[in-house]
Amino acid sequence: MPMTRFQSIATRVCAGLILAGIFASGSACNIVAPIVYVVHGPPKVKAIHELDPELKTVIFVDDRANKLPRRSLKNVIGKSAEELMISKGVILEENMIASRSATLAASAETDSELMSIADIGKAVGVDRVIYVKIEGFSISRDGTIIEPVAGAFIKVIDTAENKRIWPSERTGFPVKIQLPPTGSQIPTQRAGVNRIQIGVAESLGVQIARIFYEYERDALSTSPTG
Repeated sequence: MPMTRFQSIATRVCAGLILAGIFASGSACNIVAPIVYVVHGPPKVKAIHELDPELKTVIFVDDRANKLPRRSLKNVIGKSAEELMISKGVILEENMIASRSATLAASAETDSELMSIADIGKAVGVDRVIYVKIEGFSISRDGTIIEPVAGAFIKVIDTAENKRIWPSERTGFPVKIQLPPTGSQIPTQRAGVNRIQIGVAESLGVQIARIFYEYERDALSTSPTG
């Protein structure tokens, strides 16, 4: 994939789709001024965990608790993270399996027989699974004003040995994005709400990817990873 496509992700998410862009409200569109605030700390944030770029890898976004408003957002989160990781050289493009493949593999499980993370990895032929358990996802705290928040726990699982490589904590490493309110109300039309949800999902995907490489601190650096 062209580098320009990956660069557009950072621009789209960190400058526009961090819900400081265009939100539909009714039949009209409101231009919301960019969120500007001071971020303290060093200009760069170091990688928290490094990955072998030559191991076949898949990102599995797990939402068994139905925290996401739409199932399709799992693929948005996974795609956002995997494309950025490829562009930063975290994983070689030929070694990154699309996250939707893991989602499809997991759909074969039943309530009486759940698949392990390693089993899902084996089903798509990878050495390693980046497991993302969704813990929360909302575009508003009060149901009226746009104030997005989303979070997940991340683990890296060795498929062959069926063991957790990272982190040491059993629950996983927490990632959270919490953006200040724009002052704009939630759109009344479904299409407008969908656009906001996609923006939040992409932002969460970006911050998940950032666990694995050094990046420049910016407005999205409000999660525990930053």
